[in-house]
Amino acid sequence: MNSVGLPEEVRALLGADVETHEHLAILLLLHRDKTRARSVDELGSALGIAEPLAQSALQGLISARLVQSDCAANPVRYRYAATGTLDCAVATLSSEYAANPVQVIRFLAASAIERLRMSALRAFADAFVLKKDKDHG
Repeated sequence: MNSVGLPEEVRALLGADVETHEHLAILLLLHRDKTRARSVDELGSALGIAEPLAQSALQGLISARLVQSDCAANPVRYRYAATGTLDCAVATLSSEYAANPVQVIRFLAASAIERLRMSALRAFADAFVLKKDKDHG
């Protein structure tokens, strides 16, 4: 992956917690206005993202502790939630994206391709493990 120029914390964040363009767009929007909670519809409308994609991205961001949901609100609302080093990494990501979005998108795409490769390798290896078990079972 060509990551020249991206700080380590940004590469780590993109490699582990920000998997898609939808993740990135939602995270950066919520980071810009940390005090504002938004519904899936608001996020989708603001970013031109279909509701199912926005919902999926939000679940990933919640799992990564970057976003929190307010389930008591109707509709459910989401707000930025990163703290400490994670918040610093998101702030750096935001700056890097503002300065050079192409570099960030390239790294994001390369990370996605790497995840697909690893998933395919695991599935291939698992096929042999299952085949072996069937032959000896």
